[in-house]
Amino acid sequence: MNLDPEKSAGAPVPADPGFRWLVRLEAIGPGGVTLSALAKPSECAALAARYGIRSVASLGATAELWRKGSGAGARVQIVADVVQSCIVTLEPVQGHIDQTFEVDFLPREGAQPAETAGANGRAREGGDFEPIIGGTLDLGAVACEYLSLAIDPYPRKPGAEFAAAEYGGAGSRGGEKVDSAGRSPFAGLGGLISEGKGKA
Repeated sequence: MNLDPEKSAGAPVPADPGFRWLVRLEAIGPGGVTLSALAKPSECAALAARYGIRSVASLGATAELWRKGSGAGARVQIVADVVQSCIVTLEPVQGHIDQTFEVDFLPREGAQPAETAGANGRAREGGDFEPIIGGTLDLGAVACEYLSLAIDPYPRKPGAEFAAAEYGGAGSRGGEKVDSAGRSPFAGLGGLISEGKGKA
């Protein structure tokens, strides 16, 4: 079932320009429900600006939802295409993200802010939940959280390498800068120190 995030399960239109996919808890029947949503171009642009990357070319999400006590459980898959700048050449780097995660939702009074465990955001601390506010689950906010964690912090264009540090037009030797004659800029320092020893 493909749904507009703003119309999903009768949810109100969010004011936030980011991708906020709202689903009413009452829309999840005893047998559960599967929903999907696609971010609009304006939402993708807002997310790219938020994460400091060139663009979010596309972002889609599919969620399997089921009732869980007074709340709900969700298995969410996000699929996105992003464009970043190579950390070496600053050229565009294409990236594809396909990640699935599970999260629980509880009424706000019984929920604690969910925190990701580890840099990749693939695991959550046990006992943490996303809040259900006003009977509404914000699947979009969780999807954006995982999207931000899945974006490569050091994008590099294939074959791009950092240039070796140079001194006087030459390269380096064992991590030490050298000039064109193979001398270190500190080569004469030891001699000066030796000459100074024993002098009053």
